[in-house]
Amino acid sequence: MTETELQERLNGLIRDASFADELFVLTGKLGFPREAYSTLVSVASKSQAFENAAESNGSLSSAGRTQQPSRKLEEAIHLQQHGGRTPSLPLKLRTESVTATRKPEPRTKQEVALLIQTASRGHLLPKHESAWYSFGFVCTTTEEDERRLAGLYAVLIQETDSPDSFREPQHTLETCNLATLFDTKGYGNFRELSPHLETFLTTPAEQRPTVWRLKQFIHDTNNANPPASLRRDYGFKYCRQRDEVTRLKAIYSKMFEKMGVMEVHSACVHGRLYETAKREGVTIQAKDARLMKNDYPSPFVGFENTAGLENYRKPLFKKQLKT
Repeated sequence: MTETELQERLNGLIRDASFADELFVLTGKLGFPREAYSTLVSVASKSQAFENAAESNGSLSSAGRTQQPSRKLEEAIHLQQHGGRTPSLPLKLRTESVTATRKPEPRTKQEVALLIQTASRGHLLPKHESAWYSFGFVCTTTEEDERRLAGLYAVLIQETDSPDSFREPQHTLETCNLATLFDTKGYGNFRELSPHLETFLTTPAEQRPTVWRLKQFIHDTNNANPPASLRRDYGFKYCRQRDEVTRLKAIYSKMFEKMGVMEVHSACVHGRLYETAKREGVTIQAKDARLMKNDYPSPFVGFENTAGLENYRKPLFKKQLKT
């Protein structure tokens, strides 16, 4: 169904062309036209404000389900690029239902709530948030692909009836089945967004390469407090001052520009971070060479396991910056 056809159907549903025109802009964030239209009909039929509304005759086109996957991705990124205003009632209610509780929630539940709040509004997750990492945005390399992935998550949530709109993403996140969920819903070409995305989403958290944490830490430009795994694996434990953390992050950022993510990971696992960076032409000051060492040949190096991190959980600096 085209945007023009959707707008015409809204006119028939609401019987007020000016209101329909405004509402049409908002429904663009709901996902594909078929799901948006179905949601509007459902809400209108239960609302007293629309008790006299009449649905126009005709059946919905099945194009929304049969279009090519690449077209689905284009529509997903479209709703991300044109976001900014509060979405219509269904998604807002879903978000409120998962954030109104006063009890402490598991980390995964908080991450799903944040995903719903941002993706359904056409926004991007902040790069410092754990949800940005957990849902695989860390695997993307461009903002366009990041928006495409956010759009797909918005559509997945849109196609799931409440309260499962919250439970299903949480369960698949906790069981590493997000890739299966994409396939089940017909969005298998999420794989086009990154060659590493499927592997990342299907790998248990404790088995993922810490290079993804490094990438997120680099994006979190104002953060000078590296997680324990990066202190062990990427030499941050040797930083005595915050400006050394900044310089080391800059070195790894240059490595990512010249090398693939998994190549950096391989250099970490084999204890050859400095040698690899020099070979790739990364400029390193002599005083920073001592920073590019890790706990090699420890079998724990390079992966998100909890073993071997006991000595790295204390604050890196005695004086913490005030926030």
